[in-house]
Amino acid sequence: MRFFHAVTIAVALFGFTPIARASDALTLDQCIARALATIPRLAQSFAEVSLVLAQRDETAASLNPSLRFDLQYLQEPGYREAITNRGVAAAQLIGDYLIYDGGRRQAQLRAAKYALDSSRFGLALARNEVVFDTTVAFFALIHASRSEQEMRASVERLQRYLSVLESLRQSGRATANDVLRMDLMLRDARVQLDSFSHDRTRAAFALGALIGDYGHGDINVATPPDISNVSANAQVDANPAVRALERDRASALAQLDAARDENYPTLSTELTAGFLGTDPPTAVTRYGGASYGGVLSVPIFQGGAIRARVDQAKAKVRQSYAALAQARIDIGERMAEARSRLDGARSSIAMLEQAVPIAESSFQLSWSRFLGGGTITVLEIVDSYNQSISRRLALIDRQFDASQAAAEISLLSASTSQ
Repeated sequence: MRFFHAVTIAVALFGFTPIARASDALTLDQCIARALATIPRLAQSFAEVSLVLAQRDETAASLNPSLRFDLQYLQEPGYREAITNRGVAAAQLIGDYLIYDGGRRQAQLRAAKYALDSSRFGLALARNEVVFDTTVAFFALIHASRSEQEMRASVERLQRYLSVLESLRQSGRATANDVLRMDLMLRDARVQLDSFSHDRTRAAFALGALIGDYGHGDINVATPPDISNVSANAQVDANPAVRALERDRASALAQLDAARDENYPTLSTELTAGFLGTDPPTAVTRYGGASYGGVLSVPIFQGGAIRARVDQAKAKVRQSYAALAQARIDIGERMAEARSRLDGARSSIAMLEQAVPIAESSFQLSWSRFLGGGTITVLEIVDSYNQSISRRLALIDRQFDASQAAAEISLLSASTSQ
């Protein structure tokens, strides 16, 4: 109740729209932390990493011996007993090991390891994209809030100027046309204020959707940090998407090696220990033993299956090279374009920071001359005021442009350590 009472007092005193208390203002780091804990995209990427990790472990397990226990009982009535031996009863512990396969399993394991690295870089990319989206939404709310505040202050100033003109009209120092011009300007400012207020609400909704605070248009954020000082030496190769595609290429090359290794002979061995006989009781009591053996398998003809798998692997290698080259081009173009936008925004900000006080001084001088009985008209005052407020709003716009471009550069050049 005290919160709403304080807000009511603030609104009554200052005329501001009720928003969250300043103590509740969210920082950029807090918004990013909430977004990282909320966005399902990260959970999906984590699940993909877990899947690829399990696939890597499955591939690595093929390098180890296997051990199993077989329990068998077989009767074949009707067949000749000299052939069927009255049936088979077996209880055996069997160990298998593939000694040599031409390096196929090692190549498959390398491919699985590279795929795991790629999925981890994909997780880093998803995280960086969440950070980028949240940062842009955060600064969009800052931009909308500052524009609204600037226009609200403008409306209050114009109301005071209109009151002064109405008083001057009663004394004969201003005309009805002067009052109408200022009144029209005030009404236009109110329309702009209403538009900016809706923009701020939409920006708050957008940020709330990212941080898990859905349906609230009164989110308040703290003074933002300056993120426009990004490194001028940011490199495309640090981008997680590029690094993931590099691992995809390495994985495709390893898969090609694995496909080619199918042409090599394989050598496997098997060891058994247990019981093997005709009937279960007899087998257990009389026929315990062990066996060992090995098999050398030489591929001769598979109808072109191995060649087809090699061709498929070659095609994947070509695709991986093309995807990596295209990604470097696309990211490089985006980074160059973002740097150009950042440089342009910085240049405009520097000029506007000089122009804003000049435009304000020009308006104040015009207003003082009018109040002092000079020959200046209200039309000239209105024009001077419009130049002042337009430059203030333009400065806010360009500051947002700089923050947005800097966030995109950070996204494109971000490494996995961030």
